[in-house]
Amino acid sequence: IYYTNAGVYYQPPSGAANALITGNTFYYCNWGIGVGYSASSGTASGIKLTNNNIYDAYVWDTTTDAYHHNGIMVYDTSGTGGFTGVVEANNYIHGNFGINSTAWIFNDDNTRQMRNFLIYNNVLVNGSSINTVNNDYITGVPTGSQVYNNTIWGNGLGTAISASSRTTIENNLIANVKAFIAVTSPTLIDYNRY
Repeated sequence: IYYTNAGVYYQPPSGAANALITGNTFYYCNWGIGVGYSASSGTASGIKLTNNNIYDAYVWDTTTDAYHHNGIMVYDTSGTGGFTGVVEANNYIHGNFGINSTAWIFNDDNTRQMRNFLIYNNVLVNGSSINTVNNDYITGVPTGSQVYNNTIWGNGLGTAISASSRTTIENNLIANVKAFIAVTSPTLIDYNRY
């Protein structure tokens, strides 16, 4: 799927469970995958975003920063609704994400109702020598989540992983970024290679 604002956009109904977005290739998309939850109550759970190939969002750059590029974007927007148990795994996000990028995996917890994500075995490779993420490669990791076995290769800019409290960050390989890991109060940071 190419040349579209979001390669796939999924808005789960209240209480949705076990949706699967897997095995896709997205390029020249502002967002490869977008998942937005706007129900006033209830929790979407067990959504799996796996085995996707996402690259080259730079074609959506504008001089006014009208589009904020993300490989994967998961967000909640209202009430007490949110996400739990989302899996973001085995994705290959790479290439040139342009000057208007936010993150390669962005979990935007607007209502503070996201919990217990599993983010593992993703390979994030910045193929641009001049452009970088404006924030982080993996950002907005929700409370109680686990981030492990990811490979992040930057271009000397950006933060590799930014996480909330009670998060486990282990066995990640991180190179060529401005900052490695930023957290509020992790449960465990161990066995990462920088």
